Amino acid sequence: MAKSSRKKKKAQQKKNNAQQNSSKAKSTAAVNEAEEAAKAAETTSADASNNTTNNSQDKVENNTFQQTTETNNTYTTRKEEREKKTPFFLNVEFAKKPKEYFMTYIPIILVLGYIPLLMRTLTYSTFLEDYEWVAADNATQVDVFLKIKAIVFLVVAVFTLFIMLIWFFNGKRNVFKRMKSVPFYVIGIAVLFVLISGIFASNKPLLLLGGFENFESIFVTLSYFIVMIYTFILFSQSDSIYRDMQFVYRASLPGFLIISVIGLFQVFNLDLFKTEFGKFLFASSEYRQPGASITVGTGEYTTLHNIDYVSTFFAMWAMIFLIMFTMSKNPKEKIVRAALLILTLFDMFAAGSDGGRLGFIGGIIVLAILISVKSKKRLAIVVGVIVVAIVAVFAVPQLRNYVVSGIGATDSNAEASYRIHHITPKSDGVYFDLDGKEYSVAYSYDNNTLKVDLKNADGSPINGTYHEAASKQPQYFEYSKKDIGKNGLTISEYRAQGQDGKIDHGIMVGKQGESLTFAVSNEVDKSGEYYFTNPYGRFVQNDGTDIANAHVFPDKLFSGRGTIWNKTLPLLKDHLLIGCGSGLFITDFPQNNYIDKMNGNTNYDVKPHNLYMQYWVEEGLPFLLCMLVFFVLYYVMIIKGLAVKEGGITDAANRRIAIACTAAVTVFLVAGIPGDSMIVHSPTFWTFLGLGMAAGWTELRRKKKA
Repeated sequence: MAKSSRKKKKAQQKKNNAQQNSSKAKSTAAVNEAEEAAKAAETTSADASNNTTNNSQDKVENNTFQQTTETNNTYTTRKEEREKKTPFFLNVEFAKKPKEYFMTYIPIILVLGYIPLLMRTLTYSTFLEDYEWVAADNATQVDVFLKIKAIVFLVVAVFTLFIMLIWFFNGKRNVFKRMKSVPFYVIGIAVLFVLISGIFASNKPLLLLGGFENFESIFVTLSYFIVMIYTFILFSQSDSIYRDMQFVYRASLPGFLIISVIGLFQVFNLDLFKTEFGKFLFASSEYRQPGASITVGTGEYTTLHNIDYVSTFFAMWAMIFLIMFTMSKNPKEKIVRAALLILTLFDMFAAGSDGGRLGFIGGIIVLAILISVKSKKRLAIVVGVIVVAIVAVFAVPQLRNYVVSGIGATDSNAEASYRIHHITPKSDGVYFDLDGKEYSVAYSYDNNTLKVDLKNADGSPINGTYHEAASKQPQYFEYSKKDIGKNGLTISEYRAQGQDGKIDHGIMVGKQGESLTFAVSNEVDKSGEYYFTNPYGRFVQNDGTDIANAHVFPDKLFSGRGTIWNKTLPLLKDHLLIGCGSGLFITDFPQNNYIDKMNGNTNYDVKPHNLYMQYWVEEGLPFLLCMLVFFVLYYVMIIKGLAVKEGGITDAANRRIAIACTAAVTVFLVAGIPGDSMIVHSPTFWTFLGLGMAAGWTELRRKKKA
């Protein structure tokens, strides 16, 4: 009984436990379902929240993008407005490059725009006082135009050399690889002969420092090549030669304008440098004192020394302005460049130089040929027109003489008008002619009384009237015009301190107020030989009548340059290998033409007035040949580059720059026929040459890539 009741309790307990478990399971399931439902609800709520957040973010981002786009559009619009308001001469393209990029162009800007502007009174040593054709007291001179330009140009050249050395040692050696070409090898040989001629030069101080109306020392000559190479390298690595050319042109324009405006006023006899304010600009204090004077120039010399260099300088720039005018798109800029071209042409023609006019014509001819080089038909027409024009010019005497003055002249025979044609010292006296008759004169002293032995050609004595010495008058003999010459003659006692410090006795032959006066003495040395004084007060024995003269050119050719050329030609045979040295033509040329100088031609011939004779005499024939080969190679390179088909706006701009610079180079080379190299305008030439080479080289490189 007891067991059965226990069994019933256990069964009932199991039943109750089962019910409880079932209830728990249901409860757990309900809880789980509730939790899942809650989680699902939370998930749905979170998704909804996330969607709401994402939508909000998208809206914010869209608003931000719209605001950014609007800001960029506003910036672009403002930039465009700024560009429209920017003056045409401040091109906004320059803002795309860092300032450091354009700093390397400063030397070129100085050479083109500001070195030609420089003027300053500077004292210098002539280094010529030991030559008999220079006055003994002429050891120093004052220069206004040349020395200051030479000094600053040398500084600029050294600066460019320093920059190139930085390029070389700072990982940019590849820029020098473009110099591995025949033209630069030829330049290297030319530089070698400049150095060799300098080593064997007789006047080293003059060679190294320059002087007397010529400061083209050997350093200046070498600096021409340095500046040319620097310009070539700098522009040839540019990604836009036209952009950089515009920067250089605009930066150098103020200096150029000052030069041209000064020349413009001088054409109308309004010379700034002959006013007190003008003197203040270039003269040191001692030359600004009351009564002080300084000689500057005549005609339109502006800041460039004389009309020959003025004319060539402006003719070179005219070629640049002409092409840049054709490249202008902005109407205002076109007007400005047209005005610059007109001003430049006016200054060039107003200077009145044969060289400038001839160079300008040569530049225009080359310009026309280069523009037409791509079309054989057009080129043939252009060449035909040029030939007809040249024939027409030379067929009309007035035009021919305007272009080349004195081209049809014969030898001037200026000596026919001289009153004295020779002075010939001998052991027994000095023989000379006067007004077409021959005479001889000797002297002696008897108890300090002057005795004169004056004879005519047949040895007959000519007696004069003796006058004793007065307080301010030495003893002298007077001869009437019946006895000698057209105006008579006076022979007086002469005493002066000689070069050795002793007192030289002699006689002074001439007449007061006349330039045909010279002293005679037999006490210059111990030989007893007679000497006479040249126009510079030095005792000499050679009157210069034996100077070699080729008589090839008419003396009046190119305003008298024919005379200098005729006397330069005999010098060429002495310089078949090396020259006399940079700037030393003055010492090599026969300056002892004393008869000419006594008759009024007192100027020294500092240059041969021919660029190619100058190259030959100063640096030697090999140097001249190297330069001629180099110039030919330059033109070949330009023509080959222009023959390439254009590939775009940049290529077209490069081609025009090459044409402009080549025309400017031609101006200098043609003007060099009656002209020469000088520090006032040669740096401009070498800079344009380097720029033209860069533009031409760029076109050739493009051809090779194609």
